[in-house]
Amino acid sequence: MKRPKHTKAFKINAVRKYLKGHLSSAEFSKKYLLNDATLKRWADRYKQHGKSAFDVELKVSTRYDA
Repeated sequence: MKRPKHTKAFKINAVRKYLKGHLSSAEFSKKYLLNDATLKRWADRYKQHGKSAFDVELKVSTRYDA
């Protein structure tokens, strides 16, 4: 089963609320049904790149060849 994808607008809104709020990342994540690590990653990306942080999903993959 695939995990639901969140829209750019959802991510920006969630990060802004988190950064303005008085809840810890764990409390915020629980309240909004997000993974704590995901929220922190979104917040870091938003701090570095602003709204454009969510324009393109950056996938990091590692390929191992024998």
